Amino acid sequence: GALAAAAAAILGVAVLKVLGIIARRIGAGVVQYRLQAAYRRRVVRQYLRLPLSWHQRHPTGTLLSNANADVESTWYVMAPLPFACGTVLMLVITGVALVLTDPVLALVGLFVFPAIFAVNFAYSRRMAPRMTRAQQLRAEVSEVAHESFDGALVVKTLGREDTESGRFRRRSYDLRDAMVSVGRVRGLFDPMMEAVPTIGTLAVLVVGTARLQTGATTVADLVSVAYLFTVLAMPIRAIGWVLADLPRVVVGWDRVQRVLTARGGQAYGDRRLAAGAAAE
Repeated sequence: GALAAAAAAILGVAVLKVLGIIARRIGAGVVQYRLQAAYRRRVVRQYLRLPLSWHQRHPTGTLLSNANADVESTWYVMAPLPFACGTVLMLVITGVALVLTDPVLALVGLFVFPAIFAVNFAYSRRMAPRMTRAQQLRAEVSEVAHESFDGALVVKTLGREDTESGRFRRRSYDLRDAMVSVGRVRGLFDPMMEAVPTIGTLAVLVVGTARLQTGATTVADLVSVAYLFTVLAMPIRAIGWVLADLPRVVVGWDRVQRVLTARGGQAYGDRRLAAGAAAE
């Protein structure tokens, strides 16, 4: 009976965990896509309010990018954010357990957090200009494509197909190179973010072994601290995922805000033509 109760308890915890993961993912997706839809509507409404002179100063491709790619980038972080927020409670409980078990080993291991923020600071400094360049090139590719669609008849009439294809090819290759540069930076820093928790665990083991030889700690305490840091690895990675997406979010937010904070308006008349009347 005791064995059956223990098995039922473990199974119940597993089911609750699965249900929690499903609810978190669905909730994050709903919030993310609703925010994207809301800001797309805000951007489009702002386009309708702004005067023609403002539209003439901004290429069509840039306007399309603001309403699509930039809005997506702004709220992309909402996907991992609930997971990262949920791990904060785990971090607090585990941190208290570490301090109660061995304060010295806890202090050695908790250097992981400033290390993560230092790595993210360097990552943001290098990623932000690359993401800005990539978002601008997306707008330019959209602009060239839109111009080709709008002027298709003129392009064919003048025999400028090769020229337009060359323009699109150059912008597309520039965008490809910019995204490859973004991928290289992320490919360099993502393993570093993943390695920081492991390095923290190794540091705890090294210092703990020295303290164990001097009798300052016990084998049980050392094993407990090492296990607690293993538990911390996933929450720390979740926070790293959010921090890694921040440069993309900041760039998208800045580009969207340029539209939403633009000044000016288009005046419309309030008179209507009578049914069947001709316009003068």
